[in-house]
Amino acid sequence: TILAELIEKSNYNFKALYDQRIRDYSGKTLFKVIKGERFIEYTWEQVDKTVQKYSSSLSSIISNYSAEDMDVAFLLENSLDMALLDIACLSTGIRNVMIPANSVSAHIVFILNQSKVPVVIVSNEKQLSKIKGIKSELLFLQEVVLMSGKSIESWVISLKEFLELKSIKHENTLGINNLTSLMYTSGTTGDPK
Repeated sequence: TILAELIEKSNYNFKALYDQRIRDYSGKTLFKVIKGERFIEYTWEQVDKTVQKYSSSLSSIISNYSAEDMDVAFLLENSLDMALLDIACLSTGIRNVMIPANSVSAHIVFILNQSKVPVVIVSNEKQLSKIKGIKSELLFLQEVVLMSGKSIESWVISLKEFLELKSIKHENTLGINNLTSLMYTSGTTGDPK
């Protein structure tokens, strides 16, 4: 149809939509996070400040790899940070691979080896322990970003170290027809799909 052709020619991708929302709704609430008995509200503008930091760090960390390897995987529990990292990937054109937080080791090996991702972002030491236990089986993994907790492994960097990475401008080359996210099933009935 003509409408589909217009959309495709305009390349009105996630980045364009996101930038428009920041411009038009900067002071409006985007997320409400439950903390105990209350809600904490985050505006579009507040979210964008964190997204920009994450985007810069993600661009920096993937700059060490070839264009085919410009993917990151998330082994993250549901959180605001997971959503903001996802937005950062989508707005910079970095493909992400979502691994269900309840995945068992064999499924994580399957997903990471199939997707050939060099960088994994984990939410905490519990998720990191899954990676530590299977590290020797992970053929492509080079680095892990630990969002919360501590680790002595040389291949693991903290959130603080991640955010301090030298800013590198990553050109968003993803169009509206490009793959942006891979989401695997938890694999309860066999290998993840």
